[in-house]
Amino acid sequence: MHATLQEQIQSHLSNEFAQSPEISQFLDIIDATYHEFDSDLVLLEQHMMRNEEDLHTLNTQLQNEANKHNQAVEQIKGSLSQLNIDSKAYVNDKDLLSISEFLSEQIKLRQQSETELRKAKDEAEIAAKSKTEFLATMSHEIRTPLNGVVGMASLLHNTQLDGDQRRYLETIQSCCNSLMNLVNDILDVSKFDAGKIQLERTPFSPRSSIEQTLQVVAERAQTKNLQLVSYISPDVPEYLIGDPGRIHQILLNLLSNAVKFTGEGEIIINASQSGAKHKGTKHGTSKRFWITFTIKDSGIGISKSQQKKLFQPFMQADSTTTRKYGGTGLGLTLCKQLASMMGGSIDVYSKPHCGSEFTVTLPLRLSPTSDQPPWITTPLPAKRIMLIEDNKASAKALHAQLEHWGLNIYTATRSDNALKLLRKGKFDALIIDNNIDKKNDFNLKDGVSLLDKIRSYDGALSSIPALMLFNLVEKPNTETFENNRTLCLSIPLESHQLYNKLSQLLTNKITSTDHLAFQVQKESHWIPHYELRVLVVEDDLVNQEISSMMLKELNCHVDIANNGLEAVNAIKRNLYDVVFMDCQMPEMDGYEATQLIRSQGNSTLSIIALTANVMPKDKALCIESGMNDYLTKPIKRSTLSSALKKWAPKNQHTSISTPPSEKPVASSKTQGQSVSGIAFTQGLEMMGGKLPRYIKLLKLAIEQHDSSPGNIEKAIANSNFDEAQKLAHSLKSVGANIGATQLSILAFSIEHQIRESSAAPLIPLQDVALLQKEWKTIKFAIDRYILEHQ
Repeated sequence: MHATLQEQIQSHLSNEFAQSPEISQFLDIIDATYHEFDSDLVLLEQHMMRNEEDLHTLNTQLQNEANKHNQAVEQIKGSLSQLNIDSKAYVNDKDLLSISEFLSEQIKLRQQSETELRKAKDEAEIAAKSKTEFLATMSHEIRTPLNGVVGMASLLHNTQLDGDQRRYLETIQSCCNSLMNLVNDILDVSKFDAGKIQLERTPFSPRSSIEQTLQVVAERAQTKNLQLVSYISPDVPEYLIGDPGRIHQILLNLLSNAVKFTGEGEIIINASQSGAKHKGTKHGTSKRFWITFTIKDSGIGISKSQQKKLFQPFMQADSTTTRKYGGTGLGLTLCKQLASMMGGSIDVYSKPHCGSEFTVTLPLRLSPTSDQPPWITTPLPAKRIMLIEDNKASAKALHAQLEHWGLNIYTATRSDNALKLLRKGKFDALIIDNNIDKKNDFNLKDGVSLLDKIRSYDGALSSIPALMLFNLVEKPNTETFENNRTLCLSIPLESHQLYNKLSQLLTNKITSTDHLAFQVQKESHWIPHYELRVLVVEDDLVNQEISSMMLKELNCHVDIANNGLEAVNAIKRNLYDVVFMDCQMPEMDGYEATQLIRSQGNSTLSIIALTANVMPKDKALCIESGMNDYLTKPIKRSTLSSALKKWAPKNQHTSISTPPSEKPVASSKTQGQSVSGIAFTQGLEMMGGKLPRYIKLLKLAIEQHDSSPGNIEKAIANSNFDEAQKLAHSLKSVGANIGATQLSILAFSIEHQIRESSAAPLIPLQDVALLQKEWKTIKFAIDRYILEHQ
């Protein structure tokens, strides 16, 4: 019972009446309503932390509570009436009137509190929805230009740069990747709040997930002289079913934190089955395995009090950590939420200055795939191998893995010990970490020096095969190994590479290119072995030219339709393997055309959207209208190739790589060239490096769009916003395709403002003026470029 209310009521009653059963029952009803009000406050607090998926349940609870309150008020009123009858024997009319007035006031206060509670609930719902929409929109708006920066940096990385320029570029790329990770985290938080995170169920390799994640953090770790160690227990199946993307996200976040908060020492990641009670639990027709991923570091550690805040959003161990190491505190929150969604858990054990150990335990089902990696189907020959590795954790993990593959492994953690063992026994091959301990009796500075020392001895050691292991940050002179029985690999090791290298080494099948571990892989494109018939539906002549040229290079016969209506008629007349469909066109847009095509019985025809719109709702609209896939402009040859491989009829194609002789190479005159307003190298690359085609495209762009900026201004002045939006959309696409990024951005800004406005949009005149100015700059640059290259 609320103590103050009890005292106030009893002050109005005689002792005899206060002890009556009627008043006791009445006070119990009042007491119960206060407990219910307290439970409402708890519900409201929970509401502030729920995502939208839970709101329906929560609203139902609140409605039930409100109904209970109304019933309670009616009970109180009924009790008052009963008290009015029963109390005449105990109190006079004056006392009863005083009590009634007091309780009526309490009822009004209670009803007022209920009204405020409902209002607070509604405001909380609106705030939660607004926050989610804002985060999703802002994350996307940041991501769009950031993708442009990342893409441009990637293109620039493939040009001829001097040492300083490459270092500056790598810094830019690193910063972009960090910013992109931050944006991804923010977007994921908003998705969790909105209940929109969905998990995949697809076969994947836990081994590959760990090894690929290590590759991402390897350079940062090795720059800090940290040792990265991984070990996958033999009891972990090679292929399981789960969400590899989200598992990679969890592991990457934990490994990145380990690298960030570790100043020296090592970081170890293991995968194994958890306790025996979970092993191979049968569920239906397949087995479920509880797999535990453990990430252990030798970093700064975390106190017990700080651990309680680790998995809360926007929280870090303390403010000192934030200032020194940076970060938002979102990563671990996402890890916890993802692990929970998968039915698993994440835990931490740590002490200050003693490092940290995070364990992620997930239930994963066995994949039905019958494919197995070669180290299971074809063990290596049982030969004697000397492993020379000074890091005990690395030596232990690699020793166990190689022994499991069938090799007889002998490990030495010091150079001088290795030399003594080699001179006493017979070994078939060596595995040497180049970053071997420099403190030895022979003053050997690295693994290469050790190998030279070993091969200086007479007999079998002079030509003993060796596999050298190098850090990514090291730059080995691989030419020194070219004429010797030596291969090299980069650390962290990937199982398939390690197996292949050892297989070559132990079977004497070393080719002249085996030693080039750091060789850059050449790009290849899938090309159908027969001519595909493709329909390109596009109203812009420049985009028609780009798509047509790229598809012809991919062995496609290309027909063009200028709008959706022409596409519908073309499909009635001809059979096509694939249709590439623009979305915004006159007469009939791509969405309506696709729906009409599907309604006419073309259910198996592959229709792929080609659009410059990048918002998630645009992609959803494409899929809802019946399209199979979605490609964003500017389109690359590799993107078209991948789409054809995925969607062309499966029974009529094979995979072929583009012969090196057919790959066009930009001339030295155009390599890396960029003029104010337009990046010619980017545009030339999209044309496959073929200068005549690119010049033709530039001329076509000027011819078709020279009046577009002025026409946009006129359309806006005449309130013809549909026309202005179409012109801006077309100009945005053309700018992206010829390498005029700034023009594309300005056109997109105008298009976006018109498209997103519910009423007549207010387009700043400055935006239109900037667009016109940019077009003049580009036109001048194109004229000069054509003059120089014809």
